[in-house]
Amino acid sequence: MKRMVTQLAMVCLIVLAFAGPAMAGETGSVIRFGPQYVSPTGTYEEIDTDIDAKLEIEADTATGFFFAYEYQFTDRIGIEPSLSFQSHDVNAKLTDLTSGATTPKVKIADVDVMPLLVALNFHVLDPESMVDLYVAPIIGYVRFSDLNLIDEASESIDPAFAWGADVGVDVRFGQSKWYFTGALQYLKFAAEGGDDGETASVDIDPFVARVGVAIKF
Repeated sequence: MKRMVTQLAMVCLIVLAFAGPAMAGETGSVIRFGPQYVSPTGTYEEIDTDIDAKLEIEADTATGFFFAYEYQFTDRIGIEPSLSFQSHDVNAKLTDLTSGATTPKVKIADVDVMPLLVALNFHVLDPESMVDLYVAPIIGYVRFSDLNLIDEASESIDPAFAWGADVGVDVRFGQSKWYFTGALQYLKFAAEGGDDGETASVDIDPFVARVGVAIKF
Protein backbone atom coordinates (compact mmCIF):
# COMPACT_ATOMS: atom_id res chain seq x y z
CA MET A 1 0.00 0.00 0.00
CA LYS A 2 2.82 2.41 0.86
CA ARG A 3 4.42 1.79 -2.56
CA MET A 4 1.07 2.44 -4.29
CA VAL A 5 0.64 5.78 -2.45
CA THR A 6 4.16 6.83 -3.42
CA GLN A 7 3.54 5.97 -7.07
CA LEU A 8 0.21 7.85 -7.07
CA ALA A 9 1.92 10.91 -5.61
CA MET A 10 4.54 10.76 -8.38
CA VAL A 11 1.81 10.56 -11.01
CA CYS A 12 -0.05 13.56 -9.59
CA LEU A 13 3.12 15.67 -9.46
CA ILE A 14 4.02 14.87 -13.07
CA VAL A 15 0.49 15.55 -14.34
CA LEU A 16 0.34 18.86 -12.49
CA ALA A 17 3.79 19.86 -13.75
CA PHE A 18 2.69 19.35 -17.36
CA ALA A 19 -0.85 20.64 -16.95
CA GLY A 20 0.06 23.85 -15.12
CA PRO A 21 1.29 25.82 -18.17
CA ALA A 22 -1.59 24.53 -20.27
CA MET A 23 -4.21 25.66 -17.73
CA ALA A 24 -2.53 29.07 -17.68
CA GLY A 25 -3.57 29.70 -21.27
CA GLU A 26 -2.04 27.23 -23.70
CA THR A 27 -4.30 25.07 -25.88
CA GLY A 28 -4.12 21.58 -27.36
CA SER A 29 -3.80 19.64 -24.11
CA VAL A 30 -5.39 16.35 -23.03
CA ILE A 31 -5.42 14.51 -19.71
CA ARG A 32 -6.38 10.82 -19.92
CA PHE A 33 -6.82 8.39 -17.02
CA GLY A 34 -8.51 5.12 -16.17
CA PRO A 35 -8.01 1.36 -15.75
CA GLN A 36 -5.97 -0.86 -18.04
CA TYR A 37 -5.69 -4.58 -18.74
CA VAL A 38 -2.21 -6.02 -19.37
CA SER A 39 -1.69 -9.37 -21.11
CA PRO A 40 1.98 -10.48 -21.32
CA THR A 41 2.96 -12.60 -24.32
CA GLY A 42 6.56 -13.49 -23.48
CA THR A 43 7.95 -16.44 -21.50
CA TYR A 44 11.23 -17.72 -20.09
CA GLU A 45 12.23 -21.30 -20.88
CA GLU A 46 15.01 -23.45 -19.45
CA ILE A 47 15.87 -27.12 -20.08
CA ASP A 48 16.89 -29.12 -17.00
CA THR A 49 18.86 -32.09 -18.35
CA ASP A 50 19.09 -33.67 -14.89
CA ILE A 51 15.35 -34.41 -14.84
CA ASP A 52 14.79 -34.20 -18.61
CA ALA A 53 12.19 -31.45 -18.24
CA LYS A 54 11.49 -27.96 -19.53
CA LEU A 55 10.78 -25.14 -17.08
CA GLU A 56 8.57 -22.29 -18.32
CA ILE A 57 8.06 -19.03 -16.40
CA GLU A 58 5.64 -16.28 -17.39
CA ALA A 59 3.89 -13.25 -15.94
CA ASP A 60 0.12 -13.57 -15.57
CA THR A 61 -2.42 -11.05 -16.87
CA ALA A 62 -3.08 -8.05 -14.62
CA THR A 63 -5.25 -4.98 -14.24
CA GLY A 64 -3.89 -1.60 -13.27
CA PHE A 65 -4.29 2.14 -13.78
CA PHE A 66 -2.83 4.77 -16.09
CA PHE A 67 -2.46 8.55 -16.12
CA ALA A 68 -1.39 10.42 -19.26
CA TYR A 69 -0.94 14.01 -20.38
CA GLU A 70 -0.70 14.98 -24.06
CA TYR A 71 0.48 18.35 -25.34
CA GLN A 72 -0.53 18.84 -28.99
CA PHE A 73 1.97 21.29 -30.45
CA THR A 74 0.13 21.11 -33.81
CA ASP A 75 -3.42 20.06 -34.74
CA ARG A 76 -2.07 16.68 -35.86
CA ILE A 77 0.93 15.90 -33.63
CA GLY A 78 1.26 15.63 -29.87
CA ILE A 79 3.65 14.24 -27.30
CA GLU A 80 2.17 12.14 -24.49
CA PRO A 81 4.08 11.05 -21.37
CA SER A 82 2.21 8.52 -19.24
CA LEU A 83 2.63 6.56 -16.04
CA SER A 84 0.90 3.27 -15.29
CA PHE A 85 1.20 0.55 -12.69
CA GLN A 86 -0.02 -2.98 -12.12
CA SER A 87 0.94 -6.09 -10.14
CA HIS A 88 1.61 -9.40 -11.90
CA ASP A 89 1.64 -12.93 -10.52
CA VAL A 90 4.57 -14.94 -11.87
CA ASN A 91 3.70 -18.55 -12.74
CA ALA A 92 5.78 -21.61 -13.59
CA LYS A 93 5.15 -25.06 -15.05
CA LEU A 94 7.24 -28.13 -15.92
CA THR A 95 6.98 -30.23 -19.07
CA ASP A 96 8.40 -33.75 -19.11
CA LEU A 97 10.37 -33.95 -22.34
CA THR A 98 10.01 -37.73 -22.52
CA SER A 99 6.26 -38.11 -22.04
CA GLY A 100 5.13 -34.58 -22.89
CA ALA A 101 3.14 -34.38 -19.64
CA THR A 102 2.82 -30.88 -18.21
CA THR A 103 2.23 -29.82 -14.62
CA PRO A 104 -0.43 -27.20 -13.81
CA LYS A 105 0.79 -23.62 -13.58
CA VAL A 106 1.86 -22.68 -10.06
CA LYS A 107 2.37 -19.16 -8.69
CA ILE A 108 5.98 -18.73 -7.61
CA ALA A 109 6.18 -14.95 -7.09
CA ASP A 110 4.59 -11.57 -7.70
CA VAL A 111 6.00 -8.25 -8.89
CA ASP A 112 4.82 -4.65 -9.28
CA VAL A 113 5.48 -3.01 -12.65
CA MET A 114 5.48 0.74 -13.34
CA PRO A 115 6.16 1.85 -16.95
CA LEU A 116 6.95 5.49 -17.70
CA LEU A 117 6.27 5.89 -21.42
CA VAL A 118 6.42 8.67 -24.00
CA ALA A 119 4.27 8.44 -27.14
CA LEU A 120 4.44 10.65 -30.24
CA ASN A 121 0.77 10.82 -31.26
CA PHE A 122 -0.24 11.36 -34.89
CA HIS A 123 -3.90 12.41 -35.06
CA VAL A 124 -5.62 11.04 -38.16
CA LEU A 125 -9.04 12.71 -38.21
CA ASP A 126 -10.21 16.33 -38.31
CA PRO A 127 -9.33 17.96 -34.95
CA GLU A 128 -12.85 19.42 -34.71
CA SER A 129 -14.64 16.10 -35.19
CA MET A 130 -16.48 14.19 -32.44
CA VAL A 131 -14.02 11.29 -32.80
CA ASP A 132 -10.25 11.70 -32.49
CA LEU A 133 -8.22 8.73 -33.79
CA TYR A 134 -4.46 8.63 -33.26
CA VAL A 135 -1.49 6.28 -33.72
CA ALA A 136 1.89 6.51 -32.05
CA PRO A 137 5.34 5.00 -31.64
CA ILE A 138 6.33 4.60 -27.98
CA ILE A 139 9.57 4.52 -26.04
CA GLY A 140 9.98 4.37 -22.29
CA TYR A 141 11.45 3.08 -19.07
CA VAL A 142 10.01 0.34 -16.85
CA ARG A 143 10.61 0.14 -13.12
CA PHE A 144 10.00 -3.08 -11.18
CA SER A 145 9.58 -3.78 -7.49
CA ASP A 146 11.57 -6.64 -6.01
CA LEU A 147 10.36 -10.06 -7.13
CA ASN A 148 8.53 -11.38 -4.07
CA LEU A 149 8.96 -15.17 -4.01
CA ILE A 150 6.43 -17.37 -2.23
CA ASP A 151 9.09 -18.60 0.19
CA GLU A 152 9.27 -14.97 1.41
CA ALA A 153 12.64 -14.39 -0.23
CA SER A 154 13.01 -11.60 -2.80
CA GLU A 155 15.19 -10.75 -5.76
CA SER A 156 15.84 -7.37 -7.32
CA ILE A 157 14.92 -6.70 -10.95
CA ASP A 158 16.78 -4.19 -13.09
CA PRO A 159 14.91 -1.30 -14.75
CA ALA A 160 14.25 -1.97 -18.44
CA PHE A 161 14.02 0.00 -21.68
CA ALA A 162 10.69 -0.37 -23.50
CA TRP A 163 9.45 0.40 -26.98
CA GLY A 164 6.26 -0.28 -28.90
CA ALA A 165 3.24 1.20 -30.65
CA ASP A 166 -0.17 2.54 -29.73
CA VAL A 167 -3.52 3.18 -31.43
CA GLY A 168 -6.13 5.17 -29.53
CA VAL A 169 -9.46 6.92 -29.88
CA ASP A 170 -11.26 9.70 -28.00
CA VAL A 171 -15.05 10.09 -28.41
CA ARG A 172 -16.59 13.34 -27.20
CA PHE A 173 -19.52 13.46 -24.77
CA GLY A 174 -21.88 15.86 -26.57
CA GLN A 175 -20.32 19.31 -26.92
CA SER A 176 -18.37 19.12 -23.67
CA LYS A 177 -14.62 18.95 -23.12
CA TRP A 178 -14.98 15.41 -21.78
CA TYR A 179 -14.31 12.29 -23.85
CA PHE A 180 -14.43 8.53 -23.60
CA THR A 181 -10.91 7.29 -24.31
CA GLY A 182 -9.62 3.88 -25.33
CA ALA A 183 -6.27 2.59 -26.59
CA LEU A 184 -4.44 -0.60 -27.47
CA GLN A 185 -0.68 -0.82 -27.03
CA TYR A 186 1.97 -3.41 -27.73
CA LEU A 187 5.20 -3.05 -25.75
CA LYS A 188 8.55 -4.86 -25.84
CA PHE A 189 10.49 -5.17 -22.60
CA ALA A 190 11.91 -7.83 -20.31
CA ALA A 191 12.38 -8.34 -16.57
CA GLU A 192 15.98 -9.24 -15.82
CA GLY A 193 17.56 -9.97 -12.46
CA GLY A 194 19.30 -12.49 -10.26
CA ASP A 195 21.90 -12.98 -7.56
CA ASP A 196 25.44 -14.34 -7.24
CA GLY A 197 26.31 -13.52 -10.84
CA GLU A 198 23.47 -15.63 -12.25
CA THR A 199 20.78 -13.70 -14.11
CA ALA A 200 17.60 -14.63 -15.91
CA SER A 201 15.58 -12.57 -18.36
CA VAL A 202 11.81 -13.04 -18.68
CA ASP A 203 10.23 -11.39 -21.71
CA ILE A 204 7.03 -9.54 -20.76
CA ASP A 205 6.06 -8.09 -24.19
CA PRO A 206 2.48 -7.21 -23.21
CA PHE A 207 -0.61 -6.10 -25.05
CA VAL A 208 -2.18 -3.28 -23.02
CA ALA A 209 -5.85 -2.29 -23.35
CA ARG A 210 -6.78 1.06 -21.82
CA VAL A 211 -10.22 2.58 -21.24
CA GLY A 212 -11.16 5.69 -19.33
CA VAL A 213 -12.06 9.34 -19.63
CA ALA A 214 -10.23 12.32 -21.06
CA ILE A 215 -10.55 16.07 -20.79
CA LYS A 216 -9.30 18.41 -23.50
CA PHE A 217 -8.51 22.09 -22.96
